[in-house]
Amino acid sequence: MSINNNIRIIREIKEISIDDMSKKLNIFNTEYKNIERGSKKISDTLLSKISDIFNMSIYDIENYDSNKSISNQI
Repeated sequence: MSINNNIRIIREIKEISIDDMSKKLNIFNTEYKNIERGSKKISDTLLSKISDIFNMSIYDIENYDSNKSISNQI
């Protein structure tokens, strides 16, 4: 899976709304939605902020496997 899709899945599991993510990242909702859709490239800075919000490493976000137990990954 793509990192964009992994970000969406993790956000949903953590029950964080798009509005909340946008506010925490200080970007517009549409910009955040484009990140999750994969139509906007994620900057290293933004990816770092997302990993902080999720309390996960960038490596763990990139390699997230939704088929594995959630508690083992998040």
